[in-house]
Amino acid sequence: MANERGFVPIVLPSVAAYPRAAHWGDGRFPPAISPAVAIAGYLHELGVDHPWLARVTEACNEVIESEPLSDAHQIHDAVVFARNTPGGERLLARLADALPNADYFRSNPRDESYGLPPTKFPREWFDDDAYDAHLERLESDQLEDGGWPIAWEPPGPASVAAWSAIVTIDALRTLAANGRLER
Repeated sequence: MANERGFVPIVLPSVAAYPRAAHWGDGRFPPAISPAVAIAGYLHELGVDHPWLARVTEACNEVIESEPLSDAHQIHDAVVFARNTPGGERLLARLADALPNADYFRSNPRDESYGLPPTKFPREWFDDDAYDAHLERLESDQLEDGGWPIAWEPPGPASVAAWSAIVTIDALRTLAANGRLER
């Protein structure tokens, strides 16, 4: 399903045959930089050598260097790429510059809408007050059962349980990495 540049769709049309979140619709998404940029970043981290990886690495570098990414999810994925791809660190400043104007970036800690807050990105991109406000928000979002809520409508109870666990582990890791969790 990869195109000539190595980009892949976020999901395949076969997702339409199964229970899924409403935002996946019929599963017809064009190949794009996301999720390919994150996949490439993780493969570089693992030391994989493959023709697809070489092709998609070149394409990801071209896109990031030539146009600002416009979605916080793309930028989040591109951070994985920049941190793990040889020479990729040079891309981080460009990604940081694009983030404030990106769709789905939630800069205001009081914003209740869906989006990615600063705690999903490198801490050095934000001043301490802004980042700490989002850490406080994360702490305050903890549910009575000890977990954290998911921010989208899942397709059923099993996915609620699975995603609640994933979101909770991510919240705990973020809080621990920032000295906000007692061990």
